[in-house]
Formats: sequence, C-alpha cells, structure tokens
Amino acid sequence: MLNVEFNPFVRGRLTNHLQELKYLRHLGLQYCNHEGHIPMWIPGLSQLQFLGLGANRFEGDIPYDIGLLSDLKLLGLDNMNLHGDLAMFAALSNLESLYLQETFIEGDIKFLFMDLWPKLVEIDVSLCDLTGTLPTDCWDNVFPSLKVLDLHGNKLSGSIAPPPPVSPISGQPWELEYLALNGNQFTGMIPDTISHFGKLKHLDISDNSFSFQLPETLAELTNLEYLIAGNNDFAESEVPKFLIELTKLQELSVGQANLVGTIPVFLQYLSHLQVLDLHNNGLFGTLPAELASLTELRHLILKGNDLTGDFPSHLSELTKLHVLLVEQNRFHGSADAICDSGKIEEFVADCRATEPSESTSTHGDGVNKNTTGTREGPVGDFISGGNFPSPVTIPNGST
Repeated sequence: MLNVEFNPFVRGRLTNHLQELKYLRHLGLQYCNHEGHIPMWIPGLSQLQFLGLGANRFEGDIPYDIGLLSDLKLLGLDNMNLHGDLAMFAALSNLESLYLQETFIEGDIKFLFMDLWPKLVEIDVSLCDLTGTLPTDCWDNVFPSLKVLDLHGNKLSGSIAPPPPVSPISGQPWELEYLALNGNQFTGMIPDTISHFGKLKHLDISDNSFSFQLPETLAELTNLEYLIAGNNDFAESEVPKFLIELTKLQELSVGQANLVGTIPVFLQYLSHLQVLDLHNNGLFGTLPAELASLTELRHLILKGNDLTGDFPSHLSELTKLHVLLVEQNRFHGSADAICDSGKIEEFVADCRATEPSESTSTHGDGVNKNTTGTREGPVGDFISGGNFPSPVTIPNGST
C-alpha cells in the first residue's frame, strides 16, 4: 500500500520510480499537487485495487489502458482537466466506487445503465459532459448494491422512469441513499414510485424543468434528510402537507417552485431543519411565530415572496441562525432585535431612509440607528433604524 493523499507536495510530475512497485494494490495520491499527464506506466500496475489520483493538477487524455486494471475496486480521477469517455471503463467489473466528477468525461448516460459494474456502491459523474436521456428500463439494470448516484450538472434530458418496488436484479429493497439529478434538463413529472427508494437520505432534483407537483408519495421517504427541489416548472401548489412526515429533514430547499399560500405552522415540527429555503415563490401572509422553535436553523431564506406584517424579530431567538434573507417582501417595523443579537453573519432586507427620530446613536461603523422609533415606509419597504439604501445587507451581526 502507498497512501500519501492530502500531502501538498511541491508542484511536479509523479516520480517514475513508482512503476517498479509491480505488486502494489493501493495507490492513494489525492490532493498531492501533481501535474502533467497521468503517467502511461500506471496501467502497468496490474495488481491495483485502489487508484486515487483525484484533485491533483493532471490534465489531458486519460490513458485508455486504465480500463484494463480489472482488479480495481476504487477509481478516483475527479476534479481535474481530464478527457475521456465512459466506455473506457467498461471492463472494470469489480468496481465498487467510481469518482469522475468535475472532469471532461463524455458519453451517453445510457452507458451507466448497462449492468457493467454489478458490485458498484458509489458513482459520481457530476459536472462532466454526459448527454442523452435515461433509458425507460434504466432501473432494471441498476446495480443492486448502489448507494450513491450523482448525475448532477450534466446535459441530460427527458423524463425519469418510475423505479420498481425492488431491485429487479437482486429482488431486494433498494439500497440507494443519495440521488442527485440537479442541474440538468429533465422534464415531465417526478414518478410517484420514487418512494420505493425507502433508504434515501439525499434527494436533489433542483434546476431542471420538472412539471406537475412534488408527489405526495415522498411522505414515505421517512429517512430523507435533504430535499432540494427548487427552480423547476412545477404547477402552482401550496407548501405540501406531506412534509410533516419527513421529520429527519435537515434541509428543505424549494425556492422558485411556484408555491403559493401561507407558510404553514406545521414546519415547526421539522425540528432538525438547518436550512429552510422558500425564496422566489408566491407565499403571502405573516411569518409564523412558531418557526422560532426551529432551534437548529442556520439558514432561513424567504426573499422574493409577498410576506407581510411586523418584521419577525422573534427570529433573534434562534441562536444558530447565521443567514437571514428576507428582502423583496412587505415586512414593516424594526429589525433591531436581529441586528443587536450579534449572531447573524448575513442579513438582507428591504428598507428605506427614514426621518431621524429624537434619539439616535452611532454603532461601530458610523451608521446612525434609530433607538426610539421608526417610521413605516410604503409597501415593500421596512426600516430597521438607519439610513440604508434598499435592500440592505448587514454582515457579521453588525448594523
């Protein structure tokens, strides 16, 4: 075994002396600052089971003979300016982990669903140059042991085929825990049977052109911790009631998802939420005071709605809140409690200059802040006690 990953060597080429290690099984060189082309002698290390070259400065074409390392269980060529085609890895039938993300790997996505890697557990081909549509029978050939499938940031299109209840290959329940389809050009509806992925913890379908609505069967994904579905072409709907069943959620991001109505009080029961993103929807009404019970909340993003009422100063009670974005709403009143909490690193809101009150004080940066009262501005504005332009960004808890 040779494992020197995360060692920031002086930039240079990989030493040729390693080619003498004919019986080497583990070669871990990630994050070592190596540059140039991947040496042609690496495929000569025929006993390799682990080859991690990711996050170096290698560039150019991937040696085609890497596809002849038939004992490989893990191959990492990620985060480099490398070129190649998916087909070159077809013979690696023992692969358990394949990491090609953020490279210039090309090929038709259909190639991934040809039952070539029956032992595969994790595959990340995100931010590559993959094209095509998912086959209608794609799930029939998906490796039964697969836990991570990351296809985000490619040029994929078409619809998503409905997954069957169990893996057709093994006859066992699906093992999939992480599914990322975001940043493609998928269309159509999210299949109801996505609920068959009962072990799913991370689902990201954002930044596509999915239509209809989020299926209510998502309520069955009770292990889900991350649901990211914004920036799609969903039909108009209220915040889905089925979310109350997803009690393990740590992130709920459904910005620009054509949501209307009021922000439901039941969100208070998602007690593990760290990120709540509802931006650029058609939500109106007041912000429920019950959201102050979300004590784990770190990011609250509500900008671009039609929320009204007094500015929700009760959010200052959230001791872990770092980001609060509420601009482009119709709040009014004072944000003093937020500013004075000293905890929020980024706070953005609409406000306008006000006439000075009788008593003003100057805080650290020299900005005057009203301390005895504020004057409500016209619709769309509120003032947090200072002569700020609209909107105002208040970083690092200062005003």
